[in-house]
Amino acid sequence: MPHRELVESFIALVVQGKYVEAIEEFYAEDASMQENQEPPRKGRALLVAGEQKALAALKEIRTLGPNHS
Repeated sequence: MPHRELVESFIALVVQGKYVEAIEEFYAEDASMQENQEPPRKGRALLVAGEQKALAALKEIRTLGPNHS
């Protein structure tokens, strides 16, 4: 199980809107993601590229911190 500080560092990046940086720093090189019925994307570089593409298509993203209800 990850150390609390490590998890908090990951959460802090996400809350700051640094999604790409979170993937680069915390995902394994051979990580994979899958969106709904789409085939999995494999490899950190491909995940970063996919995240950059998704972010470029959006006008704004709002993230709530872990203590926000």
